Amino acid sequence: MGAVATVTTTPMPSRNSLLNKIQALFASCLRPPVNDSTAPLKVFVDSQGLGFSGKATAVDAVLIMLRLSYLYDVQSVLSAHLLAVMSQPRAVLLRASVNRHYVRWLGDKPDNVSFSYHVLLDVYGEVENADKVVQLVSATENVVRRSAMSAMSANATPLEPILEDTDFRYYGNGATKTLLSTLRSSLSPDTLHLLVSWDVVRTMAPVVSPATVPGEGGTRFSRCWGLVQRSLGVPAVMTYLLHNLVPNTTEALHKMTNELRATYNALFSNEAFIWNSVPRTTLIEFQELQATPLFFPSGVESKEQLDAFYEAYPYTREDDSFLENWLTVHRLVDETQRNASGLDISIMLTPNAMTLASATTNKIVLPAPALLLPLFSADALASTNFAGLGHVLAHGMLRKLHNALTGPGESNGSAVLEPYNQCVQRSSPIYDPSPSASDAGATSEIDSVADLVGLHVSYEAFSERLQRRTLPYTNMTEQQVFFAMHCFKFCRIAPAMQRLQYATPTSGQDAASRAFKASRERCNAPLRNMKAFADAFKCRPSSPMNPDRKCTFW
Repeated sequence: MGAVATVTTTPMPSRNSLLNKIQALFASCLRPPVNDSTAPLKVFVDSQGLGFSGKATAVDAVLIMLRLSYLYDVQSVLSAHLLAVMSQPRAVLLRASVNRHYVRWLGDKPDNVSFSYHVLLDVYGEVENADKVVQLVSATENVVRRSAMSAMSANATPLEPILEDTDFRYYGNGATKTLLSTLRSSLSPDTLHLLVSWDVVRTMAPVVSPATVPGEGGTRFSRCWGLVQRSLGVPAVMTYLLHNLVPNTTEALHKMTNELRATYNALFSNEAFIWNSVPRTTLIEFQELQATPLFFPSGVESKEQLDAFYEAYPYTREDDSFLENWLTVHRLVDETQRNASGLDISIMLTPNAMTLASATTNKIVLPAPALLLPLFSADALASTNFAGLGHVLAHGMLRKLHNALTGPGESNGSAVLEPYNQCVQRSSPIYDPSPSASDAGATSEIDSVADLVGLHVSYEAFSERLQRRTLPYTNMTEQQVFFAMHCFKFCRIAPAMQRLQYATPTSGQDAASRAFKASRERCNAPLRNMKAFADAFKCRPSSPMNPDRKCTFW
């Protein structure tokens, strides 16, 4: 797998890009500069129009609703019913309530709070008229406290719409609505702008200042990770998810989905594999199946969920690479939020889940970061895109068919898939047929089959645009890059293994060993069953990666 890291498919992010600034924030927290430079924070905040000078270009009801000085406990949930009825598959329902803990803190602010505010401003950078800023922030927070207490004293009312935007619907009770109305009428736009700016700085300052990183418990990595997770709730970062995808990315996603579906139809036109077992209505729906991006602004629900996902996608856990961590967060949020929403996702709750074939809509739902590297880029090679996002989509398309086989009223679905699963499992050199061999790190029954079929389908679609050439600055062909990038998703990094073993010396080593084997098999199992892989790397016949007997379902 070492050769994978040398393959460059797109230019690095521009030094001034938002992604670069976010990476700088995380790196600063992990390895603070000698001079404790906090320039990344100032650059980040100012780049969003949220600086402490100039006009309030970024203040609107959305920003106020989401993060105004921790005033709201905002829980993002996906409502399957609303999505189906309102035909807005990208919409996020935000339920807000007044943050009582913060309101109580405002009422008992310590006498030296102005000093701590000055410290935060110093972390941000040089601020003109800092004394005046601190005084205004403190006075405004008193107004907020009085307004919040008055709003909370009102009778509780059911949730009702407060604001609707292109991709969001905001709901709140009567207290929330009263508070928003009071703040908008009692505070000037400049003052609201100041509060939003203040919230961004207060949220993100610990990320760039070693002095403010919490010292109790855990490693510096885990503490920084918690801070970055918290900072993902800042509207500026959420805005990046919603609006900074490359133009025409969604169109490219739909085009890729159509190509993969056409490949499925061509491969299984003779009713091979499970085609003759899938209900006809599902096959009709399959011809209309599309992928859609889904956006969530919240962070990870728990450390346990994050660790579980790291075990399934170990490459993402690398201390100095925020992008991979960021992708992991939003994939996990995507999975977590669906669990909370009550969608029927059954085995999709495992950490090995790559995507969701929704039970309520005819869509494959993808988290927005799945449309970014390392899975996809409009500028990337076809080998990168089809081995990354293409494989994820093809995997999800098979899950759509699998859901139909194992859904209500389908008693023999597992039996239909069992021969294919057994074939893939038997092809593994670490295959153990005993019941005790199963563990949390192993792939589910459908995962192993979907990985193989999905990779074959994505390779066939990729081969339609294959240019038989050796890539510049490498000795790899495009076919070789395709298979390398497939495995890139599952690479396990040694430092992550060591951290896990250090945390729990005995059980940790066992878990690390099992997780390593599972990751290796998700890479290797499909490859040893594909002749195209053996041809690309010239594997000799009867070798471990080119066995005589292969699982082919088409």
